[in-house]
Amino acid sequence: MKKILAIALVLILVFAVFSACSSGPAGTYKLVRMSAATINFTPEDYGLDMTFVLKEDGSGSYTSVDNGVTDQGDITWKQDGNQITISVEGGDMVFDLEGKTMTIEKDGTTMVFEKQ
Repeated sequence: MKKILAIALVLILVFAVFSACSSGPAGTYKLVRMSAATINFTPEDYGLDMTFVLKEDGSGSYTSVDNGVTDQGDITWKQDGNQITISVEGGDMVFDLEGKTMTIEKDGTTMVFEKQ
């Protein structure tokens, strides 16, 4: 009986670990790097701070601070392979997802967000 109980406990622990590791893209992503042309810089260099919160149900929120002015709102998101599409205020932004990093490039500027 103890052996069966021990095996059951091990299986429960294994499933719990795999469930925690495979949480998918849901989570909080913070802007950590930017580049334009060949110049790399941090958001802090320009007084920027941006965060996306992606919830498991496809909803979420964003917070953006630009030189002390804060903007917040709701988003929806969906994953298609290694891409995340975030919809905010009727517009879509498509990010490439690699591990814990979301990257978007627009008009020669690249923004990199890391999962916190």
